[in-house]
Amino acid sequence: MIRLSDTELRARIASFEAINRTRPLTNDECDQLWRLVHIETCRIKARRRSIARNEARLALIGGGIAA
Repeated sequence: MIRLSDTELRARIASFEAINRTRPLTNDECDQLWRLVHIETCRIKARRRSIARNEARLALIGGGIAA
């Protein structure tokens, strides 16, 4: 699978959710959806960790005053 942008990832997830509203997903579609949701979740967690690291750096640089 190629790396999808956040927008493309959300669009693919939304397309599977739209299909699921009209009919049950096949096992293959369920697997694909699970992978996409997992990728999105991992990206969100990575962003949160990055924000926390940046806040810690700013706190050290600013003497405890975060910008």
